[in-house]
Amino acid sequence: MGKIKIKNNGQQLTASVSKAATKGKIVKVKEKLKKRFKINFQADAIKECNLKPDLLKDEVKKKSNTYKSLKLSKQIDNKPIKKKDKLTLKKSLLMKKVDAAKQLKKEEKIKEKRKKISIIGDTNPLHDALPSLESLMENKKKVKFEDSEKTKKKKAIEKASQRKKKNFNNIDFFKRAINDKSFKKNPFEIISNHIQAVVNKERDNASS
Repeated sequence: MGKIKIKNNGQQLTASVSKAATKGKIVKVKEKLKKRFKINFQADAIKECNLKPDLLKDEVKKKSNTYKSLKLSKQIDNKPIKKKDKLTLKKSLLMKKVDAAKQLKKEEKIKEKRKKISIIGDTNPLHDALPSLESLMENKKKVKFEDSEKTKKKKAIEKASQRKKKNFNNIDFFKRAINDKSFKKNPFEIISNHIQAVVNKERDNASS
């Protein structure tokens, strides 16, 4: 164990912990982490990945062997490129660019010509296919008539005096009905008869 120094009659204590004690604590912490999080401290993370620098270099070369990389690189698969091959590659790239530009110009010219050209020929079939003005006007009239049928006129709001009269009449009717002996005996029959009479009046008014 480490040395312990006592100063001022036990008021201040300073202990120097030994290396063995610290190692023991670290081992305990690692064991706890292994149980809790399943971490393997002994294995090396880089070794487990099985990374090989040679394989990585080969993959990078394969992917980078495009037309642009051929301009800059002097070798393909560890083989030197001749000047003639480089020139042919450059020419092929330039020709492709030139062809693409020519095609775009041709398409623009064709579009401009189409805009300027007027349609000339037999327009009778087009004229026959189009509807006449009379048929269009008739269709518009039909649509307007249908819309007018659908949109019925709203009932006008009654005046305040008319509403008061109706309310007073209804109150008088209810008072008379409550005081009537026949209503007290069988109110359901009287109410049903009254409803039937009102419905019959409305039907007669609609038919006339």
